[in-house]
Amino acid sequence: MKNKPLLFSLNELEKEILILKAAIDIIDSIVNYNSLDIHHFEHGSVVRFKTNIHQEYFSIYLVDFLSMPASGFGLKKSSYISLLNDVCSSPAFDKDNSIAYLIKPVTEFYNWLETEITIKQLWFPTINLKIDLKITYLEFLYIGGNVSKHNFTRLSACATKMQRILKDNNVNKETMECLLALEDYQNWFHGEGNILGHLSSTIVKYLNNIRWGIHHYLQPEFLRSYTSGKERTYSYNSPSTILNPTIKFCYWDLMNSIRRNPYIPEFEVSRHYRHHPLIVQYSYQGNSR
Repeated sequence: MKNKPLLFSLNELEKEILILKAAIDIIDSIVNYNSLDIHHFEHGSVVRFKTNIHQEYFSIYLVDFLSMPASGFGLKKSSYISLLNDVCSSPAFDKDNSIAYLIKPVTEFYNWLETEITIKQLWFPTINLKIDLKITYLEFLYIGGNVSKHNFTRLSACATKMQRILKDNNVNKETMECLLALEDYQNWFHGEGNILGHLSSTIVKYLNNIRWGIHHYLQPEFLRSYTSGKERTYSYNSPSTILNPTIKFCYWDLMNSIRRNPYIPEFEVSRHYRHHPLIVQYSYQGNSR
């Protein structure tokens, strides 16, 4: 199969603008008071979805954040969180080490996603399986979000992923059995088990911290670029290395998002909601920054 032609030929700064704009767009779509209620207590905060529909909406957008962008932009074939990791390694807008504000939350969320956990006593009645399932947070959220997003006929890739995860847990099942088991899986993810609901406080905290990290990272660039005019008009002095007119528009949109603070202030999660009672969490074993 031939590779799809590039929509744009972009330099590194232009690619970073796309990555940061996409990350902000996704996070702002789900980390806001229209979708969430945040209750603050003495020992931390707890996030609740306003409705079950908001929870499904959250998981769908979250799986986009954990997936690769479409081909055609010349970006690396990695998830947005991995692309943000790359931005932290080679930032185009860093001034006075402002990138430090972004490195910490991106690294923390990246490492959390790669953490292996065991979800105890999962019951899959469709395939007659009870299991203490070893899985990473990334895999757990990726499958649940895709099942929320797609109908039965578009879940073959998820079924294959579930088959591989079960095999890693010493359970061999046919792909069709794994496809049928996804409904049971979703009952633990969204339904009676509602593991996502319990983890929501932690996930929202990580996403919100990344949103604030981008905000602080880009503040020096915003202050350099912003120019006020007459009658409340303003403009931005975009970098001369932005050659593509579409990316210039994206730059303006990105700077506009820095004009205001993120929707939700930074918060710490209540210690009672940092872990699900069915989950045994192991420390991250990968290579941290």
